[in-house]
Amino acid sequence: GNVGIGTTSPGRPLTINSDTSHRAIRILENDSANESWDIGVDVDGDLNFFNSANSDPTVVFSDAGNVGIGTDSPSAKLHVKSNNAGSFTYDTTADDFIVESNANGGMTIATAAANTGRIIFASPDDPTGAEISFSQGSNLMKVGPTNGSVDLVLQAASGTEFMRLDASSSNVGIGTTSP
Repeated sequence: GNVGIGTTSPGRPLTINSDTSHRAIRILENDSANESWDIGVDVDGDLNFFNSANSDPTVVFSDAGNVGIGTDSPSAKLHVKSNNAGSFTYDTTADDFIVESNANGGMTIATAAANTGRIIFASPDDPTGAEISFSQGSNLMKVGPTNGSVDLVLQAASGTEFMRLDASSSNVGIGTTSP
């Protein structure tokens, strides 16, 4: 039979009903209420992890498949929030990973000194189509396509192209799209 805690009709071998603060399980460090994590499900069906010091969830696995760290309403597959950046709608063409802060925010890629840190832009047709990379050992920072037939374009305000490095001619164009 099934066992229920906080419910008289358990639907699984072990069913635990969250309390009104959406906490069902507490994990303690050495029987100390000061160092604990609570786990529960809220009314939206999100799985929440609460640090003992916080009333809001520290980590949320939403029923939509998103993960929030520092936010109880993740707007991306992974949404890391140190503080509220303000009220706006994220660009839905680039919202798989969001780093949000109301001050300086960012992401760090750390490697050993002799290695290279990279962000790769890939597709099924080109697994290393473009990259941003840095190698401390070589004292070299690269930004651009890795395929010899792809141009590099720098944009100004409103996405206006202001400089193009033409891969086919090796020409540089400023103010023209055909150098």
